[in-house]
Amino acid sequence: MTPQDYEDVTDATVLETLADGSIFENEGAGAATSGGNIRSWRSEDLEGQVTAAAEKILKPLMDRVQDLTKEIVLKDLKIEEMDKQLKLLPDFEAQKKKLLAEIEAERKASEIQFNKAKEQEEEARALEAENALLKKKAEEALLSAAKLADLEKVVQELQKPKPSFWKKFFGPQQ
Repeated sequence: MTPQDYEDVTDATVLETLADGSIFENEGAGAATSGGNIRSWRSEDLEGQVTAAAEKILKPLMDRVQDLTKEIVLKDLKIEEMDKQLKLLPDFEAQKKKLLAEIEAERKASEIQFNKAKEQEEEARALEAENALLKKKAEEALLSAAKLADLEKVVQELQKPKPSFWKKFFGPQQ
């Protein structure tokens, strides 16, 4: 492998290179000289070692893949929930708009009621003031009527014919 190919190498490539037997050529030659049977890279012992090496290399990767898969599933669920909420958003905005309109209508109605109550209070004050003025005028009228009655008595007294001085003087003798 060249250094530039190193970047493109995956664990699978390394395992294929191991499987080609290029690494194990020396072992086969050493085994042949040491006596007896030649070990093949396909033998159970070598397969176990390769499997163990592959598991050792792949296990962290598989664990990482499982973790990432879990994260992706959780994120997908979160995205689905957000999508549902996003779809419900126009409904919520419509409800919000409706509630705001109802609140505004209630505010205007209460403002109208307040203004009516204020006007009625002002009318009541005006009526009280008018009532007080009428009472004062009624009292004045009673006083005037009493004065008028007194004046009428005086007028009647004055309108009675009065005996003249001479009649008074000579009148009782009759």
